[in-house]
Amino acid sequence: MMAAPLLAPYPPDNISLAARLAAPSPQHLFGTDEVGRDLFSRVLFGARASCGIAFAIVIISTFIGSIIGCLSGVVGGIVDTAIMRLMDVFLALPALILAMALAAALGPSLFNAMLAVAVVRVPAYVRLARGQTLSLRNRTYV
Repeated sequence: MMAAPLLAPYPPDNISLAARLAAPSPQHLFGTDEVGRDLFSRVLFGARASCGIAFAIVIISTFIGSIIGCLSGVVGGIVDTAIMRLMDVFLALPALILAMALAAALGPSLFNAMLAVAVVRVPAYVRLARGQTLSLRNRTYV
């Protein structure tokens, strides 16, 4: 959605009192709000921010999960068992409830909310990285 400025027919903060609460039309694809702002333009610009946040969450959780999973697969033994049981506990809890609890404990900010969601997504990447590490570790190389 980095193309929002190119795709949006109007600036997202453009106010047109003459077009207040207009129904969807060729000029305003989603209509307008109470002060005449084009909703389609606002959705495009809002999606740009949302996609950036989602991308950051995926990068953070993939990075952390890959490191922990590879460490677990390489070290093995009791460390591997402890890490995987901890990940099983995380997976057993409802993700949304856990993310909300973490965000509440960390405090009110966008970064803390992103971190909470990333932490909840980490166990899936840990399991994936560990499985690939074990697969590569047991492979015979010539």
